[in-house]
Amino acid sequence: MAIVGPSSYIPSINEFLPHWAAVDAARGSTGLTVRIPGQSNAVGRSELFGWRDELAAYAAGIEDEILDRDLTGARIKILRGELHDRLNQFNRKARALLSQTEFAPNLPKVPAISSGESRIFLSLNEMNSLWKRVNQAAAAGQITGLDRPLTLLDGYDHAQFDAALGKLRTAYEQILQHEQGLRLTRTRRNLVQDKVYATLREYRTAVRGEFAESDALVLTLPRLNPTPGSTPESVAVQAVWDASVAQAVVTWEASDNPNLDHYEVRYSPGSSYDSDAETVQASIPADRAREFITNKGLANPGDVASFKVYVILETGNERGSEAVSVIRPAVLGKRVNGSVPADEMLAS
Repeated sequence: MAIVGPSSYIPSINEFLPHWAAVDAARGSTGLTVRIPGQSNAVGRSELFGWRDELAAYAAGIEDEILDRDLTGARIKILRGELHDRLNQFNRKARALLSQTEFAPNLPKVPAISSGESRIFLSLNEMNSLWKRVNQAAAAGQITGLDRPLTLLDGYDHAQFDAALGKLRTAYEQILQHEQGLRLTRTRRNLVQDKVYATLREYRTAVRGEFAESDALVLTLPRLNPTPGSTPESVAVQAVWDASVAQAVVTWEASDNPNLDHYEVRYSPGSSYDSDAETVQASIPADRAREFITNKGLANPGDVASFKVYVILETGNERGSEAVSVIRPAVLGKRVNGSVPADEMLAS
């Protein structure tokens, strides 16, 4: 293994821990410790255990923030669509009933549904304020032919609109909170990763300084970085939801690289693959069946999970496949055949 990104830290630590245990055993009563910048105390094997657990917790926290952000984003999409429809209804109704009033020439503009947050809210806030004024004028008998509060299709009234608009504002605030939480968690994770990397680097130096170059403990030192060499070609990947086992089945073509060591299946929550949030789900030896079955990120109907398969060379160099996304069907017993590219899943 070699450290090439966030997903490689825990597997790398897991390679170093047993090697460190062997070094400690060879030393006898005193375990090996190293010094790293920014750490007042010497670092030993126990600290590495703790940091591994911290990184696992941060990975789970990042996944939760991404999923919550995406769920909130889906809710925003629904609310925006509903309020956009109501905006069109309001303008049509107002033109029909209020054409001879001062309200008609001051109706809010209808932006494209894909417009940015500020543009959408400008029109919706204008509609909210104008609707309130129309109702006040109607109650005061100032509008001919309208003596009651204005309602839209299905009796939809201003109070319902105002409540829905409040939900949309809240959802946008939640999106910001999830984005901030995601940035904070990633920053905290990165600080731990920096300590891990410095520790493993100093550990390799310390072992080389304490044992002969021909010693097995030196010859079997885990790799920290990829050795010089080219990156491999990626492999084609497919994924399906198999209702018979209630799991996703990920398969891929074989790599023909002569230096192939193993494959890694990595996961990213949601439909948009994020390499900075990916986690290793399986390490598959080159001579094993090229298949991985999992329900990671797919616990409930409607859940979406994205996967990549990485080709890992003996040098530690790697390359990932195109991302594919799998959705767990909402209809029980339905089988989804064929994988969906992550960018297409997002666009849909």
